[in-house]
Amino acid sequence: MDQDLLAAEAQAERGNLKAAWRLYRKVIKETDSAIAIKSLLRFVKQSIDSPGETLLRISTLLNHSANAQLLIATELLDAEKPHLARKIIERRLASFPNELNTWTLAYACSMKAKAYDSASEIAKKLATLSPDSALYHDWQGRACHLAFQSDECALAYAKAHILEPDNLIFFLNAHNRCNRVARDGRTANAMAAKLAWSAQAIRSHLASGETWHISGEYALVPYAFHIAYSPFNLRLIYGEYMSALTDAFTPYLEDAFNDAAAITESFHLIGKPDPQASQPRSPGNRVINKKIRIGFLSRYFYSHSNTQAFMGYFMYIDRSHFSVVVIHRHETIADEMQQSINSLADEVIYLDSSLSFSCATIRSLSLDILFFTDIGMDPFDFLIPNMRPCPIQITGWGLPHTTGLQSIDYYLTSAWIETDDHQDEYTEKLARLEGLPCCFPRSLLYYRYKERITERAYFMLPDDIFIFGCTQTLGKVHPDLDCMIEKISRGMPEAYFAFMSSGTDGLDREFLERIQRRAPTAASKTILINKCGAADFLSLCNCFDLLLDTPYYGAGITAYMSTYVGTPTICFKGKRLRDSTTSAIYRHLGISNPPIASSINEYIQIALQLARDPVERTRLKNELIEAAHRLYDDQTFIRSFEDFCSELVKANN
Repeated sequence: MDQDLLAAEAQAERGNLKAAWRLYRKVIKETDSAIAIKSLLRFVKQSIDSPGETLLRISTLLNHSANAQLLIATELLDAEKPHLARKIIERRLASFPNELNTWTLAYACSMKAKAYDSASEIAKKLATLSPDSALYHDWQGRACHLAFQSDECALAYAKAHILEPDNLIFFLNAHNRCNRVARDGRTANAMAAKLAWSAQAIRSHLASGETWHISGEYALVPYAFHIAYSPFNLRLIYGEYMSALTDAFTPYLEDAFNDAAAITESFHLIGKPDPQASQPRSPGNRVINKKIRIGFLSRYFYSHSNTQAFMGYFMYIDRSHFSVVVIHRHETIADEMQQSINSLADEVIYLDSSLSFSCATIRSLSLDILFFTDIGMDPFDFLIPNMRPCPIQITGWGLPHTTGLQSIDYYLTSAWIETDDHQDEYTEKLARLEGLPCCFPRSLLYYRYKERITERAYFMLPDDIFIFGCTQTLGKVHPDLDCMIEKISRGMPEAYFAFMSSGTDGLDREFLERIQRRAPTAASKTILINKCGAADFLSLCNCFDLLLDTPYYGAGITAYMSTYVGTPTICFKGKRLRDSTTSAIYRHLGISNPPIASSINEYIQIALQLARDPVERTRLKNELIEAAHRLYDDQTFIRSFEDFCSELVKANN
């Protein structure tokens, strides 16, 4: 076989394609050698620019070879051609309906094609073929989660948990349904109660002398983040839950800590980590520069709202006293916006997926302060701060609430919104800075005013109807808003309600079914509009007659954006940072008689009054447009941030 394979490869090198193919086919027919098949695949890829259809034909000619079918299908999957891979898989299963490896590949194919319902059914089949394996229940749970089938997801993980009772990931996913859209007003209460129960169960397991096994191919872990959309004191919920998770992960963190220490030591011996990952603006300034070094860590520094929230820091921090280090998590997306961010940084670092290497890399930067800008958006965000890669760790308005982590030292809030009494809602020490909590650059607003009739036609909206718009993600829309739009609809039957589509059919369907149950009058006038970029978003806001802010967790970045076009937003006065941005903007701009409500009934009343009063709506819109320039590039918070960091580092030293 070795001689024939070498001969095939030699013929391929000389460009004798037919001779090479004959030899490859002979070897594979006689031996079904994976080595020969992989060599053939390399040969095909090197010889043909778009080898997809060719590989499909080869799989037909090598139909006798199980290895060839699986390896070629895998190659097509890796080449982002799941439709071609599916043809091979279906043909193989027709002949061998219980072949585990082929069903495994079928699952990967469905997941790649985002056919999650199909993937769930395939995972069920795999579980019947291998009933003692928890892996395939894990796979089904992942598929159901992505298909927004929360009950089926929990059931799949319950089966996995039975097979592996000490598996923490399976335990958490089995007992905590991941509802991306709350079904009713009780959903958040149930989630909070389950998280509290889970924290107790985790600690009881540890107290008995047992340890938790931490594995799971997809490792969902419940998103405690969604509870923030309800009016809870999150410190009481997040604090206990995150503390219990930290205890459970302690052995894992200790191993990662030791690995990170060894990696850090190797950095001292061989120099900085991966030179391709670090792009210092001024090479060598780390040695001579006595500026305060602040790292900003995120996986969302690209065309994402987190970039809009933090771009002002990168643009306006005083570089005579501070160095800005932008640190990208491994799941980031490279695009033009990321290039813009990188151009504003003094240094840029890209982390990989390794917790140990990431922490060692951060430590090697010798930062004075590390700012976690979006902690909590991923269920494993607590791992890096608990490794304590920096002596001072802070967070702020990227997420407008506590992280629940003892390892985050300070939460930066706005003294214009929250008082010292709000310390009770934070695990971190609350630092109240002057200014609104975002320095939003005017340069991020790409918009030219158009006639409303032109803009509505662009979004395929009739010009002769009244539209209330709600631009928050569907997960943010608390069920209490359902009852509010139902009463508004009864008071103004001709009005329509526009929400932003999630971009996934399952989530949109869950939301619309909830509106149908809880707001039947408004449901017949409810429409979903596709997500859009910044320029289109501003045009869309200008299309609406009025905007509706969501209760308990209101607009953040979108409030800064919609103010630019002036469409009035009915909002609540708010009690916390996460539900007070719009009302704070009104106060900052000095808007007269702003549509701020102190109760649900007052909110409904204001909505109906403004809807019936076009003169007042026009006055508010014009006043907002005239005042909006004072909102953008306002560096008050940045200056207060600089003072805070200077005092903090001075005290720490």
